Parts: sequence; structure tokens; C-alpha cells
Amino acid sequence: MQGVLVGMLSFALAASNAAATHSLKDQISTGPTGGNGAFASTFDFSSGDGSKAIFETQESLVAGDTDAEFDVYQRQGGTTSLVSTGPTGGNGPFEVFALGISNDGSRIFFETDEQLVAGDTDAFFDTYQRAGGTTTLISTGATGGNGPSDVFYHANSRDGTHVIFETDEQLVAADTDSTTDIYDRVGATTSLVSIGPTGGNGETFLVGFGGISDDGTRVFFETDEKLVAGDTDSRVDVYERSGGTTTLVSTGPAGGNGALDSIFRATSQSGARVFFQTQESLVGGDTDARVDVYERSGATTTQVSTGPAGGNGAFDATYDGSSGDGARVFFDTKEPLTVDDTDAQADLYQRSGGTTTRLSTGPGGGNGGFDASYAGSSLDGARVFIETREPLVATDTDASQDVYERSGGSTAQVSTSPTGGNGAADAFLAGASLDGTRVFFETSESLVATDTDVCTGGGCSDVYERFAGATTHISFGPTGGNGAIAALVSAVSDDGSRVFFDTRESLMASDTDTVRDIYVADVAGYPRPKGATPMYASLVPAYNQCTSPNRTHGPPLASGSCNPPVQSSGQLTIGSPDVVGNGQVANAIGFAKYDVVVGVAGGADDADVNFTFNFTDVRLKSTLADYTGQLQATTSVQITDRLNGPSAAEPATVSSLDFPITVPCAPTGDTTVGSTCSITTSFDTVNPGAVTEIKRSVWQLDRIRVNDGGADGLVSTTPNTLFATQGVFIP
Repeated sequence: MQGVLVGMLSFALAASNAAATHSLKDQISTGPTGGNGAFASTFDFSSGDGSKAIFETQESLVAGDTDAEFDVYQRQGGTTSLVSTGPTGGNGPFEVFALGISNDGSRIFFETDEQLVAGDTDAFFDTYQRAGGTTTLISTGATGGNGPSDVFYHANSRDGTHVIFETDEQLVAADTDSTTDIYDRVGATTSLVSIGPTGGNGETFLVGFGGISDDGTRVFFETDEKLVAGDTDSRVDVYERSGGTTTLVSTGPAGGNGALDSIFRATSQSGARVFFQTQESLVGGDTDARVDVYERSGATTTQVSTGPAGGNGAFDATYDGSSGDGARVFFDTKEPLTVDDTDAQADLYQRSGGTTTRLSTGPGGGNGGFDASYAGSSLDGARVFIETREPLVATDTDASQDVYERSGGSTAQVSTSPTGGNGAADAFLAGASLDGTRVFFETSESLVATDTDVCTGGGCSDVYERFAGATTHISFGPTGGNGAIAALVSAVSDDGSRVFFDTRESLMASDTDTVRDIYVADVAGYPRPKGATPMYASLVPAYNQCTSPNRTHGPPLASGSCNPPVQSSGQLTIGSPDVVGNGQVANAIGFAKYDVVVGVAGGADDADVNFTFNFTDVRLKSTLADYTGQLQATTSVQITDRLNGPSAAEPATVSSLDFPITVPCAPTGDTTVGSTCSITTSFDTVNPGAVTEIKRSVWQLDRIRVNDGGADGLVSTTPNTLFATQGVFIP
């Protein structure tokens, strides 16, 4: 049974609220050669899992950065590396701007007018990729790439294989004009996007990037040039380029060629659904001359901004967002589209499955003199976040802006807590996990006890998380968090486990400057029980494993057995009247006990795990005399806690390690009872600092192994053999 985990301890090592685990931060904007100079840092983006953070600063954070210009850096696993460098440059007096990142963080895109590779010979801005330690020029093509034209990055596919950018330079033979065009770079191939069977090379037309599908195979753009035969007007239209084919998007059965522009707004992840706005009536049901929201899917155009009670009044509608698959579309308008909307203010609506539903409502309101705005949603659109000054639930009694969640027909206030939420301070949604269960917002109101700063004039907002009905203070650390200094969210990982924010306040001892730095809070913990202490384990004599059976055990446990049984220890035994040659009274009782000591917050680190060991009637096997040597009690421990990584703040599971404890044995003076081996100690006594206060941890314990002291009785010398182990005795 070696290696089987047979015990568990869960340590709540300090009296603290849920925020204690969230106070563990890592400073992102630092490196081996800097991080505390008078240079601000700007967060750019992170990988989807939050393990890689990209930021910009003028400060030299690694030895390879010798210029005084802005550079792009990556921070991963406590290591800072320079991104904006290449085999032929990286330290010249040139600006650098971070552009994008693949979801897995393996590809990073940036632009600079510095020549970083031999193939870049111009003095204009180019787009570069950094991947696997290699810098590659992206903004080049079969017929150009070094002309007197800047390049402007627009987007990349989720995996980073497609990069979309624009330039006036002609990079492929099909581009014969000198005006801006949109290109797609895949591998070593550059393709012209803004072209069609009837146009694409006019000199007086505007082209603007719209969006891209997740896989990069569909690119959407706007232009007033006629690229297909079905476009006969001279106004801006929305187009799609996919598989070498250009398709007109902003058209419908009732229009598409009027003297009105169309504006791209968004696409579903797959690109199958496209959303745009226009004043032109594209379907028969749109009879007004105001801006409406439309969806184009396949060859079908549908009006989104309509409802059972309206849609053709003198009101504009604005697209706000949609679910990842585009099945749920969110928009706002002052026009009452459902019968339950009786005010003249802007409301938030959802269109799904041909049905329009008002979202900006609740049991406490929804028809007052307040606008409501879309703040965000979960990827599936099931959770929608709203900002409004109107109290939508009864517990909201202030006149300030609050954040709400609308889900399953119910409205809940996000920007609240048991101790606050109705003060004269606005709250703003700052981000959420893709599933919408972890929500982050900013407010200057103190919502929990750890937030003690007061700021009536604004400018000192804190970052909070709302999760599972609890509100947690994020923007504080061991050395700060309550100064009159703002903290603002920069990004949230896909699962919400990591939130990046920036602040000028020093939250860790390593941050000694007064300029803006970037921090990450690892807000997700790990499953742990409410309690699992004390742990008591009985001990029994150890026997050798039966590897060559010569008998069979009785049913129902009909397994091979070995006769005679052989004790593992060659030195020790216990009294037992039914063992040939022993004949002593059975007096042995052995146990080990682990008991957690909860530390007192605010003082010394007094959290610990007490260890009590006692084993009676221990005898020498050769003479049955009292044993006066030592035993060694060992347990293999596997720890899961938040005391990992360079900041000692990351959740992780530690590789299994042994905790051996030496136990002295003393004779009893009673000829019928052998020695008693006992000790009362603690893990911090044996290994100082092993148990840390305010660091909740789960200790998985392997079986307890008790070794003898060998022939000399000393556990410090070898060989020693197994004497007892964890088990039960059935009398």
C-alpha cells in the first residue's frame, strides 16, 4: 500500500475573512535590472489563461535593454523578458507599441519604425511578431514592404496565425492603387483583403477595418468603393472577405444601395453572424429613417432593433454586444420596444430567437428617469451586466451608479456588500470571467473592512470582485492599498482566476517607486474543506509483504498468504502471548496525532501543527528487554497552498516531501511492559517556518512509517528497518 494517501489536514491558519487570500499579489512591471525607477508602466494584454502579461515601459528591466525608449516586455512565471528586440536592433531611439497576442500567448505582435531584422530596410513603422524567441517581420509581401509607408496593425486570429493590417504600400501585385488597403498575413504569405471582382484599386476611396472571425478566415471591412456588382451606391458599405471571395454584407431585400452609410459593429466568433448599423431600411418591417441594428447571417438580413411595442419610432438604436455565437444580441434605445417599458430613457434590450426582451429592469425599478447602459456579458450571453443610477432592486437606496447583473429573468446588484453599496460613489464594471461568474468592478466606496481609505473627490477607486454572493477587496497588499490612490483593472483572464490592475500605490515591499506599476492578483483558490483537524492515526507492528504465497487466506478474502508472518523490523517487537518465543502480555498501544494551531492575526507567526507520538511496550526482539534507543516517525506530505512562485502568492501543489521526527524511548521499570517511546513537538519546531500564518493549506498525508534505530539504536545511522505503520487492530 506504499504511496496510498490515507490522511488529509486542512489548515485555516489565521482568523481572516475571504479577502485574505486575495491580498497575495505579484508585481508585473519589474525585472532583474529595474522596476523602481521614475518610469510608469502600461499594461497591454495577457494570454487567455493570464499566465503571460505584456506591458510597456521606458525603464530598462533586463540587461539587454540599453535604450531610454519605450519597450515591450513579457512577464511569465516571475520572469521578465524583452519582446521588442531582434537580431539587428532593439536599442535604437525608436518608439515601440504593443499590438496583440494569441490566446495562448505564444505569439506577440508589436510595431516600431526601428529595423529589427535584415529584411526591414525602411524607416517607417512595421508590424512584427515575437514567437519562440524569434522576431519576424509581418508587414511585407511579394512586391513590397520597404517603401515610404507606415503600417497599422488591426487584429490577429485567436491562434495568431492570421494578422490583419493596413498600409498605403503595394505589397502584392493585385494592389495597384496608392491608397490604404487591408492585408492578411498567414505564415509567409500576404494577401490583399480589400478587393473584389469589380473594384479595389480606386484612388479616391476610403477603406476601414471592421472585424475578424476567431479563426481569422473571415475578415470584415468598410469602404465606399463598389467591390461587387450588387453595390451600386457611392456610400460606405460593409464587406466580408473569405476564401478569396468578397461578399456585400450591408444589404437586404428592401434596400442596400441608398444614399446612407452602413457601419460594421461586430461579428460572432465564427463570423457567421455579422452586426451593423444603418439608417437605411433594409427590410420591409423597418419604416423609420433612424439608425437601426441589423444582423446578416448567410444571405439573410434581419432587423435586430425592433420589438412587439415599437421599432419604427423617431429613436436611434445602438448595438452594444452579443454572445459569442451571436444568438443573443444586446442593444440600447430610448424607444419603448416592449409593453413593460414606460419611460423615455435609454434602456437595454436583448434580441434572441426573434424575441425582444428588456433587460434594464428589476423588482425595484426600471422605468424611472435614468438611462441604463450595457457594461458587458458572459460569453454565452446568459449573464448581462448593466450600469445605471436607477435602483433596480430594493436594497439599492443611493442615487449613484451601480453595477447590476441580469440573468434568468432576475436582476441582482453586483456593486454591493454587507457593509456598503449605498454610499455617494459610482461603481463601474471592470471585467468578468468568460462564464460571468467572477465579476470585477471599481468604486471609491469602502465595501469591506480591509478598505479603509476615504476619497470624496474621486480618484481613489479600489478594485473589487463579486463571486458567489461575496464581495472581495482586490487592490491591496502587504504594504498598501488604503492610500488615496486609484487602482484600475487592466485585464481579466478567461476563467477570472487572475486579474491585472495598475496603481501608483506600493502594494508590496519590492515596489519602492511612486509611479504607476502593474500588479496581478491570483483570485481563484482551490477546493478545501471547512476543517479536517485533528488527525489521529493508530499504529500497528509492520510485517513484510507476502510476495511468495504458500497458503491461502480464508474466504471471502481468498488471497495468497505467507506462513509464517515475518516482522519488518529486525531489531524490535512488542509483547504478544501467542507468538512462539515471546509469551509476554500484550500491552502495546501506539498512535500519532496531528493538531492544527490557528495563528492569531496581526502578531507573530504563531500558526503551527502540533505532533504527538506515543508507543508503549517496545522491546528488543533478541532479549525482549526494554528498548532504550530511538524511533523515527516519518510522514510524506503533499501540500497545496498559495505560497508558491516568485511572489509567494500563487496556488500550487508541492512535490511530496518527508517530515521525519526522532522519538526517544525510555524503559518503564516494569518487567511486564516494555519501553515507552513518546514525544510532543510541532512541525515548526522540527522545521522552522514550515507552517505559515494566513496561508491556508491542505496537507495530504501518506501512511505514517515508524523505523527502528538499527543495531545501535540511533536513527541517524543506517541500516534502520520499519517497525510500525498506520493501521487498525481487530481484537
